[in-house]
Amino acid sequence: MKLWQKAFGPVARLEGEINIQEIAEKYELAGGAIVNVVRYCSLMAVNEGTQMINNRHLVAGVRREYSKEGRFL
Repeated sequence: MKLWQKAFGPVARLEGEINIQEIAEKYELAGGAIVNVVRYCSLMAVNEGTQMINNRHLVAGVRREYSKEGRFL
């Protein structure tokens, strides 16, 4: 969980539905992959004209990292 918290940082804006504890338990990823997920989520949010990261962004980022590793959600 600490890796996820550190990757999101103190200024990340997460929708209320996102629970970092649940994310850490549900998605097993290495530190570098977690950073990639957070970056991807941030870019998706900005591309949509918002600074708020939502669950859809998160799942898309995890799916992308899993596919790099040959894994699926």
